[in-house]
Amino acid sequence: QKARVNMARALYRNTDIYLLDDPLSAVDVQVSKHLFERCIKDYLHEKICILVTHQIQFLKDATKIIVLNNGEMVHRGTYSELLESSSSFSNLLSKINQQEHKEHSKDTRIQSVTRYVSFSESISEEKQFLLSDDLEIKAKGSVKWHVYVEYLRAAAGLILGLILLISVFSMREAIFFFCNWWLAEWSEDNYYRRDQVRNCTEDSNKKMNEIRSMNSQEWAHHQRWRFYFY
Repeated sequence: QKARVNMARALYRNTDIYLLDDPLSAVDVQVSKHLFERCIKDYLHEKICILVTHQIQFLKDATKIIVLNNGEMVHRGTYSELLESSSSFSNLLSKINQQEHKEHSKDTRIQSVTRYVSFSESISEEKQFLLSDDLEIKAKGSVKWHVYVEYLRAAAGLILGLILLISVFSMREAIFFFCNWWLAEWSEDNYYRRDQVRNCTEDSNKKMNEIRSMNSQEWAHHQRWRFYFY
């Protein structure tokens, strides 16, 4: 199920190049064939698709084949070219075909047991994978300082990035201070309006007289202006 979900996510990206790291080995034969025919061969026929796989039954549909052995390229070409030029590739195909033929000729009971064991192993592997995935999530910690430095260097250069960062923090503090000051002024307006201020300074008396001289309409307009500006 996880392999099919990952394949679906990749297809919905709708990119030009797809790198598929053996997505067919995690599903059974029928699902593997369906994914290859409908997704890779049909849906991605106009895309660049690099498929890593051990399932040679799909090689004949590939436009270019690269055979790796211990991380090194040993053969390269089309399916027909490799059959004609490489005896080892032909022998490999024949051996695998013989092995598949023997497996198909086994007893039904043995096949069912084999499928059960394979299913149990896949369930165990999936649990281990999910467990390791959870452990990776839990292992995530704080981001190191050098990561932020690399972000700044990649974004706008280290010097300019530091200047922008300091400017953003300074602007944030300035806005925070201005909001507090504006709320304090707004609150004082109401005190002045209600004549609840004692021991006022000259500036306070001037502001109190200005506010108390407002009529109801002017006071409502003043309050709305304070609110909208905030």
